[in-house]
Amino acid sequence: FTFLNIPRSYYGVLTKDMLVQGCSREKDPKHDKNILTPECAAAIFDVCVSENILHADFSVDVTLSRVDITKILDSTVPSLHMDEYSAKKEDVVDTILRSRYVNLYNLLKEHLTEESYLGIVKNKILVDVQGEDLLFQIFTSNILQRTPGEESPFFEFIQRVCSSQICSKTNKESSSCFNNSDVNKPLLKPGCGGFGIRN
Repeated sequence: FTFLNIPRSYYGVLTKDMLVQGCSREKDPKHDKNILTPECAAAIFDVCVSENILHADFSVDVTLSRVDITKILDSTVPSLHMDEYSAKKEDVVDTILRSRYVNLYNLLKEHLTEESYLGIVKNKILVDVQGEDLLFQIFTSNILQRTPGEESPFFEFIQRVCSSQICSKTNKESSSCFNNSDVNKPLLKPGCGGFGIRN
């Protein structure tokens, strides 16, 4: 059998507005200024499209590293916008990289590491929130289907990732925290129980 194909837009795509505002600065009252002018953001977005940093749906190629993206932008951003780009290069590249999973990040923030977010994206895992816990879900395509269009069963695989307690400087467990540098954030523990509220 094959697994259900989850569109990348579920996890996040890059937009011009995102480049203007900065992914990490959106909805953050500490940052009330845009990182780029709309004109520079549009130029960088066009480069991302023409240089295949973005797929047709405007999702960022997850195989590209920070070094890869920086190298492409350094050599292709139009000279008219190069000074502005260079001054904000780190923010621009951070925004492009964050856009790969920005929808999930807006929901879960720093509770997962970048590695965990990318694992979810690459493996096309659906994420649901139940209280303070997460459900990781993957579905197969239809199986035992005799005729296309007819109803047929499928398999669903679920892992519950439970929140147990609050991280603190004196209470950090490497097996429980995805990011041991975080403090005052819920610990997330994989494989801790049933897949639903009533299971």
